[in-house]
Amino acid sequence: MRYDSLEPQLPRMDQPAANGAPANLHRLIAANLPGVTLVLFDCDLRFSMIEGPALALVGLSRDMAEGLTLHDLDPELAQLLEPRCRRTLAGETQNYETEFRGRIFASRYLPVADDAGQITHGLIISRDITAWTETARRLSKSEQRLRLALESTRIGTWEIDLASGLVYRDERAWELLGATGPQNIPLQDLLTAVHPADRETVQKSIATACEPAGTGAYQIDCRILRPDGQIRWLHNRGVVIMEGADTARRPVRIVGTSLDLTESKITEENLRQRAEELGTLMDLIPAAIWVSPDRACEQVTGNRRANEFYEAEDHENISANVTNCRRFFQNGRELSAQELPMQMAAKTGKDIRDEELDVLLPSGRRITIWGSASPLHDSGGRVRGAISAFMDTTDRKRAEEQMRQARDQLEQRVLERTAQLQQRADQLARLTSELTLVEQRERRRLAQVLHDHLQQLLVAAQYGLEMLMRRSGSTQQKQVTQISNLLNEAIDASRDLTVELSPPILHEGGLAAGLEWLARRKRDKYGLIVDLDLDARRLKVCDEVKILLFQSVRELLFNIVKHAGVDRAGVVLAHENDQIRVTVRDSGSGFDCGQMWSRACETDGGFGLVSIRERLERLGGQMNIRSAPGQGACFTLCVPARLGDALPELEARPCRAPAPASGALAPYQDVLRVLLVDDHAVVRQGLLSLLEDEPDIEVIAEATDGLDAVEKARDLRPDVILMDFSMPRMDGVDATRIIRSELPHTRIIGLSVYAEADRASAMIAAGADAYFTKSGDIEALLLAIR
Repeated sequence: MRYDSLEPQLPRMDQPAANGAPANLHRLIAANLPGVTLVLFDCDLRFSMIEGPALALVGLSRDMAEGLTLHDLDPELAQLLEPRCRRTLAGETQNYETEFRGRIFASRYLPVADDAGQITHGLIISRDITAWTETARRLSKSEQRLRLALESTRIGTWEIDLASGLVYRDERAWELLGATGPQNIPLQDLLTAVHPADRETVQKSIATACEPAGTGAYQIDCRILRPDGQIRWLHNRGVVIMEGADTARRPVRIVGTSLDLTESKITEENLRQRAEELGTLMDLIPAAIWVSPDRACEQVTGNRRANEFYEAEDHENISANVTNCRRFFQNGRELSAQELPMQMAAKTGKDIRDEELDVLLPSGRRITIWGSASPLHDSGGRVRGAISAFMDTTDRKRAEEQMRQARDQLEQRVLERTAQLQQRADQLARLTSELTLVEQRERRRLAQVLHDHLQQLLVAAQYGLEMLMRRSGSTQQKQVTQISNLLNEAIDASRDLTVELSPPILHEGGLAAGLEWLARRKRDKYGLIVDLDLDARRLKVCDEVKILLFQSVRELLFNIVKHAGVDRAGVVLAHENDQIRVTVRDSGSGFDCGQMWSRACETDGGFGLVSIRERLERLGGQMNIRSAPGQGACFTLCVPARLGDALPELEARPCRAPAPASGALAPYQDVLRVLLVDDHAVVRQGLLSLLEDEPDIEVIAEATDGLDAVEKARDLRPDVILMDFSMPRMDGVDATRIIRSELPHTRIIGLSVYAEADRASAMIAAGADAYFTKSGDIEALLLAIR
C-alpha cells in the first residue's frame, strides 16, 4: 500500500511539529482534502479535534466527538488504535491500513511536540481507500483468471520490441520452443528456430503486419525445430502496436500468443491418409457404391464401378433429385426420386434390403441392378445421409429371362404334342430339369465367387485396418472404428447374399446339415417352427439328388407358410434300402388332392408340385401326397441314393517325434510357433501381417489346403494351427481330425467367413480348441492363440 498519496496536500511531519497550529487550520486542511479524516489527540487519548468523513462511522458529530477519549468514542476501535497511539506519543511515525465497519483506511500516525520539543499530541491522517482496494482486488482476480485460462489452453504469450529487436516470452512460450534460457532473446535467434521451409513466410508475415497502412494483425501457422530434434507446429497470432499518426505512424511492438497445433496437424494428416485408403478400397470393390452426405440426398457420388454403371464422370453428382437423365423402374412402374432405395433409407432411417431396379441410362442402354441401402447417422443418432451398394445383374436377368422363355416354349410345345410325341415330351422335361440344375450351378458359382473373392478381400481389408489401428495408436480410434464397422457391414451383406444364392452348408455338410439350416431360416424369416428327425448317418449323395431334395423341401415349407395357416411343420429324413426318403407334414387347412393336381397341371403354379414330381421321376423317384380339407397334408419324396465320390482320405500315421508322456502339456516356449492354413493368399497375408506385430508369435509356415496342412504339421510340429473351414482337396474338419489324432498337444483354432453354429460344432467335434469368424474380434483370436 502506498501511503505517500496522503502527503502531497500536507506538509511532511516526520519531525515533531509546533504546538501552536490553530485548530481552524487543521479543519481548513481537512475540508480541502476530500476523503481525508484528521484526528488530534493528547496524552490521555482525548480528542482535541476530529474532522472528516470517518465520523459518520461512529455516529457522532464533530462537536460531540471532540473532548471524548478513544474509549468513550468506540471501545472496539480503542482496542485496535490504542497501541498505535501510544507508540505515536512515544515519538514513532507509523503507517497502517485499517478495516473498520466495512471500510478500509490508509492512516499515517505523526507525533506533535511543543516549542520545547516535548511531545504533547498525536495526529492521525486517514484516507478512505475502500474503492481503490476493491478495484485492486478485482484486477488481481482478473489477472489470475487470465493466467489460469492461458495455462489451461497451453497458450504461450510473447512480445517483440521492434526498436531493440528483443523478444520477451512467458514460460509457456519458452516450453513450446523446447528450450531453456533467458526470457528475452533477439528476434533473429527466434527466427532460427523456425523450420527453414517456413522461415521466409514468417518473415514476410511480420513485415506485412508492420506496414503502417495495414491492419496490424499477424497470424500464421509454422513449424519450429526444437533443440531435441522434434518438429512441432505452432499457430501464432499477434497485434502490432503503432505510435504516431498518418505518415509518422510506425510500429513499436508486436504482442501475441502461440498455440501448439502438432497433434491436430498429425490427426489431419492421418485422417487424410485413412480417407485415401478408404477411397482406394471403394474403387477396388467390384460393387457399385453410392454415398450421400445429406438426408435429402441432394448430393450423391459413387465409386469407380458406380460411375461405370451410371455412365457418369468422376465426382459427378448423380442424385436423382438433381438430374433426371436416368430413369428408374421396378416391376414395370417408373419410380420417382423419393422412392429410390437411398432416399427411402434416409427418409425412414431403416435399411432397404434386396431391391431390384431397372435403370434407363443417358445412352439409351438399360441395365438391371440389385442391392441394398442403409441410413448414415451422426454422433447424436440422427440420420445425416445414406449409402447403397448394388451389383449389375443385367446378364443374369437376361439369362433368367431366356431360361423362362425357353421353359415357356418347351411347355407350350409339350401341351401341343399328342401322345405319339410322348418321348419328345420326356426329352423336354429332362431339358427343363437340366436348365434348373444349370441355374443352381450358376447360383452356386456366384456364391463361390462372393466367398472366394469379395469376402476374402473384405476380411483381408479388415485385418489390414486392424494392423493400421494397432500401429497408429488411439488418436484415430473413432475414425478407424467407423471404417471397421463399414467393413463388417459389407462382410455381413456379402455373407447374406451368398447363403441366399446357394447355402454353403448344403454342399459342405450334406443334405442333413442343409435341412437344419433351412429349418432355422424358416423360423427366423417366417416364424415357422420345423421339427426335424434326421438320419444321423453321414451319407454322401450326388449334387443332383441333394439339390433336388433341398429345393423341394424348401418349396413345400414355403407352401405351408402361405397356405396351411399353421406355424409348425415336421421334416423326416431317412435312408432306407438304398433310397432317401424325405417326409414333410403339417396339421393345417389341407386340400383336395384331385383339384390340386388339376390346378397344378394347368398352371404349374401355386404349390409347384408338378415340377417336383417330374424331376423326381426323372431320377427314378416319386412323390406321394396325402391330404384332405381340414386334415393337414403329408408329402413323401423318395429317390434312389446316388452316391457321390468320397473325399480323399489320408491315413493317420505316427509322428516323427514322440508326443510328451502321460498326456503332459508341451513345455512353455517364449515364442509360439504358428501354422497358417487357408486357401486364400490374401487372407493368409492379412493374418501374417497381424501376427508379425506380436513379439511372442512366429508364423513358421503356410498351407493352402487340408492335405498340405497335415503334411506340414507332421514335419514342423507347430504349437498352434489356424485352420480354415472350407478348402479344396481336404477341408478343415477332416484335416483337424487327422492332426488331432497324431498331434494331441497342438492347439487348433478353426476360422471361417461364416458364423453358423454347424461349422463351429463340426470343427469342435473334430478336435479344434476354438472357432472364430474371420471378421471377428482380433484380440479374442490372439488370446486363443496364446
